[in-house]
Amino acid sequence: MRRERGAGTVVRIGKDWYARRRTNGSDIYGPARASREEAEEDRLKWAKTPAKPQPRTRTPSLREWAVDCLESSWGQSQAPETFSTNETHRHTHLNPSALGKMRVDRIERRHCQAFVDGLRAHDYRYIDGVKTATSTRPAAPATKRRVVAFVSKILSMAVDAGMISANPMAGIELPKLTERDNRVLDPSEAMLLLNPTTRIAAMALVGMLCGMRRSEVCRLQWSDVRGENLRVPGKKTRTSDRIVPLPSAAADAIKLQPKRGKFVFTTEKGTPVQPDRFTEDFAELKKTLGLPTETRLQDLRGSFVSLLIETGADLRTVMELAGHADPRTTMKAYARARTPAKVAAMNRLVDAIGLEDRVSEAKRKPQNGANT
Repeated sequence: MRRERGAGTVVRIGKDWYARRRTNGSDIYGPARASREEAEEDRLKWAKTPAKPQPRTRTPSLREWAVDCLESSWGQSQAPETFSTNETHRHTHLNPSALGKMRVDRIERRHCQAFVDGLRAHDYRYIDGVKTATSTRPAAPATKRRVVAFVSKILSMAVDAGMISANPMAGIELPKLTERDNRVLDPSEAMLLLNPTTRIAAMALVGMLCGMRRSEVCRLQWSDVRGENLRVPGKKTRTSDRIVPLPSAAADAIKLQPKRGKFVFTTEKGTPVQPDRFTEDFAELKKTLGLPTETRLQDLRGSFVSLLIETGADLRTVMELAGHADPRTTMKAYARARTPAKVAAMNRLVDAIGLEDRVSEAKRKPQNGANT
């Protein structure tokens, strides 16, 4: 349902959540909150007395138009995680750029190309518990494509609104994507995660055994633990919540967590662990456990999918457990075969067609012209 203009939205910036409203062309933010729910309470206070928007007398800049788009029915219909991602693109990449400051009706394709070519990503580290940008580097091709998709969408909405006649983002050159090199954990490596003694190890184990995304692990609440099942708080779409069986090893890891509020995995202050912190802590965990250095946090979820398929689970079951709506996502983005599985598959093929028996039989038969 679309909110009234001036009722505000909830956004995440860094590790904190904020209520935000648009007043007379400017963004006004509420206080920093540790959770989305707390910021939503701030927004609801604003919603009781929504600010009356002032009519524009000029064509807005692209960054101003981006806010209008996110506050429209299109923006308010997005899943929380999608909306937060688009807000990050707006706040981090679009707002400080020359393109974002330009009036929408003055943007040309060359401006869009320069914007894409100059996109940079920030490297963060937690210093004294605070997420801090330590350096920048050229943005990865996948990041550039995601930012372009967001900016292209709001420019398309400008076309629909009659501000411009064509989308200047159309036809720009984009970097090619290379398929990410997922790694499937061997069963012996997966065993290293059992019997976790730390919070990060417990998060990794639950994520692997239940096939959860890192954001889903971080947002897991005690109310999601339902006996032998787990409700996974999906963030990709509004209907991506799912129920999965809860293995006993994962249940034991959850029970060991101190109850500091409604979230299962929390900091000492009781706030949920942020996804970026989860990734950073996992890098230290794999060193402690002796996992190969090329193992990434997302490989735990990929191993969940790949090992399920390897053990004979049908694709529909794997899709539902992973929370995918399209089987192509399951197979292309996550499923990988381990070398032992490939060897076993080839052996089954040989057995199925009786190749070795036929070769042996051919060796026993005399060749044409040979003495008998």
